[in-house]
Amino acid sequence: MKQHLDEMKGSVSSSEFIETMLSYFERNGVDPRTSINGKFKTLELQGIERIIKIIRAIEKDKIDKLLPAPKCTVMFC
Repeated sequence: MKQHLDEMKGSVSSSEFIETMLSYFERNGVDPRTSINGKFKTLELQGIERIIKIIRAIEKDKIDKLLPAPKCTVMFC
């Protein structure tokens, strides 16, 4: 583990690197004591839902413009 930390921190001191990590955790709302996989999964699903909504809106907008307006007939108006 020490070797991995040394590789990650580069030329900065261990104290500086740990301070940088703690700042990152605080800024991004990440708690390294808990699993972060669930949080990223939730964010991923929210992103997918937003993309689907955008695609549906585009499809609806384009289809409405491409299809002619319904004509009034005696039975339907």
